[in-house]
Amino acid sequence: RQLEEVLSAEMADKPTLGLFRQFASLIQQGDGSADSFVVPIYDHAGDVAWVANRGSSGVPDVTLAGAEKRKPYHELRNAFSWDLREAQQAARGDFSLLTEARRAAQRYHELVWNRTFFYGESSLDLDGLVNLPNRLNELSPDNGTGSSRYIDQKTPDLAAADLFTLCDTIAQDTDGAYAATDVMLTDEVYDYVDTTRMTDTAATVLEYVRSKRGAVTFHRVIELGASYRTNARNSAVIDSSVGSTFGVAFDRSVVRFMAGLSFTVTSPVQIDPFRYQFGAMSRIGGIKCVKPLGVFTLQEMAA
Repeated sequence: RQLEEVLSAEMADKPTLGLFRQFASLIQQGDGSADSFVVPIYDHAGDVAWVANRGSSGVPDVTLAGAEKRKPYHELRNAFSWDLREAQQAARGDFSLLTEARRAAQRYHELVWNRTFFYGESSLDLDGLVNLPNRLNELSPDNGTGSSRYIDQKTPDLAAADLFTLCDTIAQDTDGAYAATDVMLTDEVYDYVDTTRMTDTAATVLEYVRSKRGAVTFHRVIELGASYRTNARNSAVIDSSVGSTFGVAFDRSVVRFMAGLSFTVTSPVQIDPFRYQFGAMSRIGGIKCVKPLGVFTLQEMAA
C-alpha cells in the first residue's frame, strides 16, 4: 500500500513516459559501452544552370564543407531494494514488489529521458529540441493586446498566423528540402486555439489551420509548459537558460534520440542477511539532428 501511494503521488504530475519515442527514432549503438557518438555538421554552396548544348562549360560546381563533432553519452543511475518480509507481505496481496520497484526505478530514468529530449542539458553538452544549436528560432510577434506576444492575447486571425508560422517556417527556410511534420504546443496554447473560433467561420483556430495544413500533426505536450520547466524536481536536468513557453515544429525525418544504453538492471547484491539491492542504469546522448534547420521554435507563446 505504501508503494502504491508513492506511485500515485508521482503520477499527479502526468508527463507521458517514453514521449520521445513518439517523435524521434531511438538509436541505440552497439552493446552500450560507447562513450560518445559522431554528429556530422556540414553545409553546401552551389547553383544549377540552364545550358544550350551538351557541353560542360559554364556548369556550376556544388561543394560541401563541414566537420564531424563528437558528442558524449552520460550515465544515469539509481537503485532499488527489497527484503524477505516485504516480499512475503506483497505476495499475500497478489502484488509483485520487485516488479513494481523496477517500474518505479525505470520511471525516473524515463522522466529524465523525456526532459532531455525537449530541453537537453547544456552543462553536459546534451542537446534537446529547444536548446539545439543552429535550430530555427523566432519570438512570437508582439501584435497582441498591449503588444503582448502571448497567443491568448491575440485575435483569432493573429493566433492562426502564429500556427501557420510554426507550420511553414522550416519549408520556407530550407527551400522545401524539409518541412514540419509535427507541431507541439503547451496545454494553455493548445486549449486556446482548440476553443477559440475564427472571426468569419464556425471553425476553431486549430480546426482552421488543420484544414489548410493537413500534412502537419498537432500535439498537446505538457513538458513544454512553464509549470513543468520550473518544477524543482527537474532543475538538475533542465537548462536554466530556457525561460519562455515554446511552440516546437520539426521534421521527424531529421531527429534522432541517442541512447548509449537502454534501462538496464544489474544482478542483485545482498546488503544484509535479509535485503537485496539492484542497481539500475541507462546512458543517453540527447538529440542528434542531422539537419538543425529541420527544427523550429517559436518563443513566448504563453507565460
